[in-house]
Amino acid sequence: MALQTSGAISLLNIANEFGGAAPHSISEYRGVDGTPASGAISFSNFYGKSAYTAIGVSVPNGYRLGRADRNASLILAATVSNGNGTQSFAWTKVSGSSSVFISGSSTGSSVIIVCTTPGRSGIATATFRCTVNDGRTTANDTGFAQFEWGAFN
Repeated sequence: MALQTSGAISLLNIANEFGGAAPHSISEYRGVDGTPASGAISFSNFYGKSAYTAIGVSVPNGYRLGRADRNASLILAATVSNGNGTQSFAWTKVSGSSSVFISGSSTGSSVIIVCTTPGRSGIATATFRCTVNDGRTTANDTGFAQFEWGAFN
């Protein structure tokens, strides 16, 4: 939780937000969340500051060419930015072809997407959402998996 935006801020308030070992000194918090890294520093520099950085997630799209007589798979992997502590992942299918689905665990930073063979040339696509939680906030992003089938020899 961020420090207050007005009123008196104590060194204990700052230490409770940013941690550190006692005895505390204001100089141990130089450069945190945009506070001055050098030069004069005061308690007012900490108005609205927080030790927490919001989590972000990005899921790229996946493409796979395959033979019409064989199943195919690809991996979608989430890239997480910021966040604090342990992160939990949850992948879900949002929409798309019934022949494209998650295979195995859907609780890791990456997921295996499988497409069962259509037995003919064509394209099968599905959209998947990855939701990441770090205990304080949640972020999500979607990516799609596209399989293109051909009559390859």
